[in-house]
Amino acid sequence: MWEIAKKDLLLFRKDKKALFLSFLLPIVLISLFAAIYGGVDGKAKSKPQQISICDQDNTSLSAEIISNLRNEPALEIELIDFEEGKKKVLSGKRTALLCFYSGFADSVNQGKIAPMELFFDDAKKMEIGLMQKALMSNIMRFVGEKGGKAHVKSFINQKYSDLPEEILDEINRDIDVEFSDEASTNSSFNSELTVTALSIQENIRWGLIQAVAGTLIMMLLFSMAGMGNSILQEKENGTLKRILFSTLSPYSFLFGKMLSAYLVALIQISVLLLFSYFVFGLNLFFNPFGLIIMVLSTAFAATAFGTFIATLGSTQKQVESIYTIVIILMSAIGGSMIPLFLMPDFLQKAAMVSINYWAIQGFYDVLGRDNSWMEFLIKPLVLFGFGLISSFFAAYFFHRRIYKEYK
Repeated sequence: MWEIAKKDLLLFRKDKKALFLSFLLPIVLISLFAAIYGGVDGKAKSKPQQISICDQDNTSLSAEIISNLRNEPALEIELIDFEEGKKKVLSGKRTALLCFYSGFADSVNQGKIAPMELFFDDAKKMEIGLMQKALMSNIMRFVGEKGGKAHVKSFINQKYSDLPEEILDEINRDIDVEFSDEASTNSSFNSELTVTALSIQENIRWGLIQAVAGTLIMMLLFSMAGMGNSILQEKENGTLKRILFSTLSPYSFLFGKMLSAYLVALIQISVLLLFSYFVFGLNLFFNPFGLIIMVLSTAFAATAFGTFIATLGSTQKQVESIYTIVIILMSAIGGSMIPLFLMPDFLQKAAMVSINYWAIQGFYDVLGRDNSWMEFLIKPLVLFGFGLISSFFAAYFFHRRIYKEYK
């Protein structure tokens, strides 16, 4: 029994892929998720939520509230025109627009319902839930206190109008002194912030878009890395040696491999999108021309990156270990596995170096956003850039690490 166990342990020690999957990969993932959830040093800062404010009231009260919101670390405030603010929310540039309508201060001082409204991006329902707490605690500190005082004073003055004016003044002063913030925030004014979701079309299924785009990119990267790994399979089988001694140039061989992988990537993306269309009702006709551009650019970036990863190793097992950890890391920080808004600020910035991030944002644009063509085209251009850079390094490492062995 002990001999069998000893033999298996020795085999396990020699299996680098098994060692990698058992120890290194879990360590990397634990470190990543600890960073995401703030468990590295307990000091990780979340990126402030970007909110636009339209102040149509232009009073000292609205200005005081806005000044107080600027000091809230969870919020990043921008003053803006109403229509421009709605456009930024619809395009995804801002999470929400808070509008103080004309008559806001007068209504608060009279103890009436304060005319204000929060417009938010329908694609960011989870984020707005986190933002509302910071907004409500600040706004209602003023609205509840001032509105509550005005409501009580109005009631006293009407109910006991026959009291001498000096006594009424003293009662009002006592109300100003004794009316606590705690009482005000528990007042009925807490529920008077109208919340409205903004979307370019009704019933856009943002959760489905996130699920399809995030999963599609991650699985495409794995597929393309596997296709690229076939270069090393050809090498280990001896096929590559025979091909390179023929009239075929080494780069023709490499880019021929990339072409076949690219065609497979196009088919894979198309099948997954059509499956989502027929089974889940994903709208593929919101921006069909933009969708075609995203399919082409995403397939190119994933194909070139997968080929590049394949040229980094000497054996298939080495490459499998490399692309497993690289793709999981890219998918985690790029938004395929975890929504970006849950990550601390430094990881949200790091996400921009991943293919996943640009592909997911691009699919958001063509499946539901109201971005201009100039704003949209940044995403596929970055993906084409990823593809070109990866292709260059794939050719470089193929020549240096693989082709030179046969010269």
